[in-house]
Amino acid sequence: MRIIIQRNQERTKKGIWEETNDHELVVKCIQSLESIGVEYLEKLQSPVDDDFMRELNDQFEFLIQSASEEYTSQKYLGPLCESLGQLSRSTFVHTENQAQTSMWLQSLKNVFKQTYPDNDRTEAIGKSVKEINRTVVLSLEQETDIGTNHYWIYSGDIEDIAKIGARNAAIFPLRKCLGAYRWHFIAMSNALIADRRYFQSQVNYTVAGIHTQYK
Repeated sequence: MRIIIQRNQERTKKGIWEETNDHELVVKCIQSLESIGVEYLEKLQSPVDDDFMRELNDQFEFLIQSASEEYTSQKYLGPLCESLGQLSRSTFVHTENQAQTSMWLQSLKNVFKQTYPDNDRTEAIGKSVKEINRTVVLSLEQETDIGTNHYWIYSGDIEDIAKIGARNAAIFPLRKCLGAYRWHFIAMSNALIADRRYFQSQVNYTVAGIHTQYK
């Protein structure tokens, strides 16, 4: 996969803009990396091996950087977001390890930073926020305190993206983040109805996030 992206970079430097049939192969490679991580996490019988998951994350970070630099490779950012999101949720479900889960969410935020604003024609802006949010909502839906206690950390990436959008008066990222906060509020409200306890400050924080983006 690295070879394909590097080859496309060389073609671009030479002014060659021809389309190739590499897309399906690269997407399969991304999905294979995702499968390696997910299957590893599913079979864990001891605390997660930080070195292994960090190395896997490094592979994704390389792909994010490479795909964002080259015009014909930017189409791979969408599939990368989907795989990063799945790995973050698998990490949360199977390990409840805040640092490891946050590592994948940070990579999704990096996709946004690499994409916005120069490559904002790609689907990656919306998908990066969507995949972060799916993990945040999953954590809020848990019946243990683990997910709710980590809400501040997991949702911090959405807050950072919202701040970037606000500084640049960018409507699309702000709209996506506003939608994310609404899902947080719904998840918290459902938990309250089901008699699961949330700190009032968490609800206030989410409402404040929605209010700030309306200003």
